[in-house]
Amino acid sequence: MRVATVACVAAVATLLAVPSAAVAGVAPGGSFVDDDGNIHEPDIEALAVAGIVRGCDPPRNHLYCPKEGLSRAQAATILVRALGLGPASIDVFTDDAGVHEGDINALAAAAITKGCNPPDNDRFCPDRELTRGELAALLQRALGLPPSGVDAFGDDDTSVYESAIDAAAAAGITKGCNPPDNDRFCPDALVLRDQAASFLVRALGMEPVHAPRRDRATRLGILAADLAAEGFMRESAIGTPGALETAIVAFHKELRLPRTDEWSVADWVALARYAGPDLPRRAGQPDRLEIDLAKQVLYLVEDADVTAIIPVSSGNGEVFAKPDGSLAVARTPRGSFTIRAHVVGWRYSYLGALYRPWYFRGGYAVHGSRSVPPYPASHGCVRVPLWEADFLEDRLAIGIPVHVWDS
Repeated sequence: MRVATVACVAAVATLLAVPSAAVAGVAPGGSFVDDDGNIHEPDIEALAVAGIVRGCDPPRNHLYCPKEGLSRAQAATILVRALGLGPASIDVFTDDAGVHEGDINALAAAAITKGCNPPDNDRFCPDRELTRGELAALLQRALGLPPSGVDAFGDDDTSVYESAIDAAAAAGITKGCNPPDNDRFCPDALVLRDQAASFLVRALGMEPVHAPRRDRATRLGILAADLAAEGFMRESAIGTPGALETAIVAFHKELRLPRTDEWSVADWVALARYAGPDLPRRAGQPDRLEIDLAKQVLYLVEDADVTAIIPVSSGNGEVFAKPDGSLAVARTPRGSFTIRAHVVGWRYSYLGALYRPWYFRGGYAVHGSRSVPPYPASHGCVRVPLWEADFLEDRLAIGIPVHVWDS
């Protein structure tokens, strides 16, 4: 079986070792949007072009999650695709039911993996993240790497994987974990998905694929579409000045992150993992507004599904003077209410301008405003951006419940 595997690797390497300049049809920025500028990006793209890796956010699959750990199950699937291994006829492990099970069995049948609980080895621990030492051992078995007489690193002497690590280093597959010295391997450290890509590209003798740069407009367009798909932005607002930045703030508010309009690689991953809000259940209220004053967000619920997550700015708690000279506190009322009145267009009061207000208690309303900072700043109303007020115009109606609370 080992001879067949090595021969398979040689054949795959021959097919995949195509100069990057010869790869046609690579879109600007490559297959994934969250690895732009990553030192491992050309290796990630080489594997993507070859169909060896896909995304970490199915079904969209345009994120790679480069700084996440690589699970043992994911590593099995990637290696099976890289080696072209066929399906196995035996179920080797008891704990690997799921989408990766067939690949795990194929890897075991090829004697590349032995399980995670020696000496029984009847479990694979598919969700456990792979260490750098474990990956070296997998690659040594997969490629049939011969032992090396050189001790390449100073920190793996007590590791059970030292022989595999030295073999991988002799084959030029690994360069160490502390450039430029590279005299350490960090065998017990988790191998990240971007690092794993470079390991595998070197192991297979593939050429890196340098995709053309992705322009800023394209990148922002992808981000806007993703935020819209999760309810943080309206498709009709894409291209509206300030709408994308506001949607980013809404996302950060929802996840209780710093309320900035800057987007990071970590945000891409968090968006891919976002499973929606956990709202109170309201029997008999499939259509309603939920306003979380702690997060400063509004949830539009339609047919019992959250269809929009909108940033708000509510009462700031400060004291202000009313026209009659009396004082009041800018506080947004908590509780359960019902929309009782609505004004189409602008309404002007001594407190300012309200765009398309929906009144839910006395003079308190959800309304559009030109100023919606990421913190409470109103006299008590619930401000939303102007384009969100346009969106709500066709979604709200007199009689819809409004629930205002602190999470």
